[in-house]
Amino acid sequence: DRPHVLSINYIYQLPFLRNSRTLAGNVLGNWQVSGVSFFRSGSPMSVVDATDTAGVGTGSASQPWNVSGSTAATGDTGVGLPWFNPAAFTVPRAGTFGNAGLNILRGPGFQNWDLALFKNFRFSERIGAQIRAEAFNFLNHPLLNNPTTNPRSGDFGRVTSKYNERNLQLGIKLLF
Repeated sequence: DRPHVLSINYIYQLPFLRNSRTLAGNVLGNWQVSGVSFFRSGSPMSVVDATDTAGVGTGSASQPWNVSGSTAATGDTGVGLPWFNPAAFTVPRAGTFGNAGLNILRGPGFQNWDLALFKNFRFSERIGAQIRAEAFNFLNHPLLNNPTTNPRSGDFGRVTSKYNERNLQLGIKLLF
C-alpha cells in the first residue's frame, strides 16, 4: 500500500562547447547529465502485541492495542525521536481486543536522487569510450527506517536507524 509514488528520469546535454571542434571543445564539450529521482509515501504500520490479552489462546495472531488519543507526534522527528505519539496507545482490558485498526500509522517516506555526469568519445567509426561519474543518493539525504511498533519495547514509537548513505562511482566503458 503506497498511495503516492513518483519516479522521474531525466537526461540533459550541457550546452557549453557543444559544437566546438577545437581541442578544448573535444575535451570540455558534449557532457551529459542524467538522473533518477524517486519518491514514495511510507509503508503502513500497525500497533499490535503478541501477548494474548483477549484470551483467545496461544498461537493466535497479534492483537491490537487501544487508541486513546492523537497519534500525531509533536516536535521534531528523526533518528532517536518519536515518529508517532506512543502515549496514544494503551493496553486493552483483559478478555478484550483493542480498538486500534490495522495499518492506521504510516512510516517515513522515501526519496532518492541519483545523478550521473558522462561524456562519449569516438576514436573511430566503430570504437568509442564513455567516462562516467555517478552519485547514488547524491544529496546524502538520510532515509529513516520504520519506527518500533511493539508497544512493549522501550523504543516504542521511535525511529532507531537510517540507511542509504551517498555512494560515488567512477567508470570507463569501451564501446565497440
